[in-house]
Amino acid sequence: MKKIILAAALLALASCTHLDRKVKLDFSANPKKSNFGSGIKVDVAVIDERLDKNKIGSKEFCDNKKITLSSAENIADLLKKKISESLKQEGFEKGGERIVEVRIEQFDYKAECGFLGKSDAEISLKISVINSKTNMKVTRNFELKVNGKHFIIPLEATDDKIINDLLEDMMEDILENEALLKNLL
Repeated sequence: MKKIILAAALLALASCTHLDRKVKLDFSANPKKSNFGSGIKVDVAVIDERLDKNKIGSKEFCDNKKITLSSAENIADLLKKKISESLKQEGFEKGGERIVEVRIEQFDYKAECGFLGKSDAEISLKISVINSKTNMKVTRNFELKVNGKHFIIPLEATDDKIINDLLEDMMEDILENEALLKNLL
């Protein structure tokens, strides 16, 4: 009987520990494969302007304990890779006289405990396309929010899904922006 009580007490104690964790960023850009870029050479630069470049957000548990969610990957490097891959699928090539400059201004996720709790993810980017051939620069601000609901507290999979959905939606918004794409031509 003592062993059962001890096991139950250890299980209860273990469920109360909340540790900071790394979120796996795994999203796709879903670009349309096309020859839109027709071989035009483009460089991509991503600058993360946030103070804590690895932090994605926080999660608050019902016992008022808060953990920090950070990225296992460098977000700027990952965005650069995904944007470059997407542009390549649209017919652009690496290098050249056109630059896609992305500035990460904010990336934040918050999850709170509650009977019907909520999770909010927000990202804001400033994207500039610089065409040195025409001396034109087009800049667009992108801000996107994704909200989720959960029962009591979101699972790790819920956190990951909301964060990755946000990044995927942002990539689609960027890659479908006509003003930015036209300045690449």
